Amino acid sequence: MQALDSNAQYWSDLSTKAARCSHRAFELQLKLAEEKVNNLLHEEAPEEALLEAAWEAHSICFQLDQSSQLREAGLMPEQQVRFSANTGRNIVSPSRNYGPNPIIEPHIPQSEWSI
Repeated sequence: MQALDSNAQYWSDLSTKAARCSHRAFELQLKLAEEKVNNLLHEEAPEEALLEAAWEAHSICFQLDQSSQLREAGLMPEQQVRFSANTGRNIVSPSRNYGPNPIIEPHIPQSEWSI
């Protein structure tokens, strides 16, 4: 049981680290995209190139903002899932208390999937 708990903690820590790295990557991507827009403005680049760079910066900014809001709301995966090897029936896990799924998804047989 000790080995399972250690393994669970390892994966939990790794998940948290990955989320932090992902957030930092968004921050760096946004900084580079903003610098690209500023350089294009300074160079008086064609409008099409400027719009493309601005859209890229906007998209990255949106992703970063979305990530930040999810983290603040406690909805990031590393904040929801608590890995544990304990199999006791009386333990309430916050990662399992989602309630009924309000989305109704009809079953589509695999033979009907389009590839």
